[in-house]
Amino acid sequence: MNLVDSSGWLSFFEGTGRGTRYAEILEDSENLLVPSITLYEVFSAILKTSGKDIALKAAARMRQGVQMEIDGTIAIEAARLSSEHGLSMSGAMVLACARRRDAVLYSEGDDISGPA
Repeated sequence: MNLVDSSGWLSFFEGTGRGTRYAEILEDSENLLVPSITLYEVFSAILKTSGKDIALKAAARMRQGVQMEIDGTIAIEAARLSSEHGLSMSGAMVLACARRRDAVLYSEGDDISGPA
């Protein structure tokens, strides 16, 4: 299972050189984990910069992957990870999701780079 964080998805949708390296990973929908917080962050960012129609298209593309809701167990684990490693809330949530499903985490951000 693979998990691409919000920054990776945004790079992909922007078509940047960094984002194109995720294309093969994002095409493998059956092995692509998409946490609800990642969907929120990407939709929100694209809505602000490009409008509702493009944000909805991006969300539809993301929803082709395996959806993962944030439950209480993940929230508590994310809080622990945030405290231990100084992670942002969303970074800790994404890392907790990756660890829960033994997913390889791909990130553009500095706060959660490294193995899940």
